[in-house]
Amino acid sequence: MSDFIDSLRDLEEPLPPAKGNDERVKYPCQKCGGTGKYQGPRVHQARSDCFACRGRGYFLTSPEQRAKGKASRRNKQEQKVAAFYEANKPMMDYLHSVSSWNDFAAQMIGAVHQYARLTDGQQAAVMRMWEKHEAREQERAKEREQAAKNAPTVDLSALVEVLNTARGNGLKWPRLRIQDLTLTLAGPDSRNAGALYVKEHGDYAGKVMPDGKWFKSGRSDVTEQLLEIANDPLAAVKLHGLQTGTCSCCGRELTDPESVERGIGPVCAERYGW
Repeated sequence: MSDFIDSLRDLEEPLPPAKGNDERVKYPCQKCGGTGKYQGPRVHQARSDCFACRGRGYFLTSPEQRAKGKASRRNKQEQKVAAFYEANKPMMDYLHSVSSWNDFAAQMIGAVHQYARLTDGQQAAVMRMWEKHEAREQERAKEREQAAKNAPTVDLSALVEVLNTARGNGLKWPRLRIQDLTLTLAGPDSRNAGALYVKEHGDYAGKVMPDGKWFKSGRSDVTEQLLEIANDPLAAVKLHGLQTGTCSCCGRELTDPESVERGIGPVCAERYGW
């Protein structure tokens, strides 16, 4: 091994011109030590030629020239890729928008970066996928529109106000526990900002949008419970504390008689504005 390393150190200078008619300067291949033979293991390959110099053991250009040429080729490739992106911007934007969950889209993006193009067959396949995707999205939009028309209205604005008060008082994820339900606010950066998420026994049951529209999950239907709570939200919170002996806000056991009667502990009462 030390002999091989020493031989690599001697390869920084070009080899002297070969005898005979070949007077060209030859630069030894540093990958194989000038032997033309690959130094690592090979699997199912009869020949042992060096991958870099293809078995010659030398190059006719210096390492600096090869590095410059490689950079030039890479720059040209990047320009070709950029040109393809520019000429096919809508298609490439679509591929990137679905590549996080669509393996075929990710493969097509990889092909563009490798070859700076897509074949006619690949582009046709992308367009067919795009058309099917848009058709599904249009159908889903109609379904959502129809669901919004049929969705019942549940006025839980009083509870939303209480949760927002708690958030304003420094509680990052305020929640309320009423019967078997847990109510939480959507984050301010959520696409459902202002909505009230509903869980039953820890499982997602649906959401109440800021306009009061109730969209239930297919797994469970707690519409009747929400309508009962909507009749008097604060009374429902108090009843939960009386029935369970736990705080509707933090879920801890209530021991003080006044807190039991109110259904909420003193610290939570201050945070939630009660």
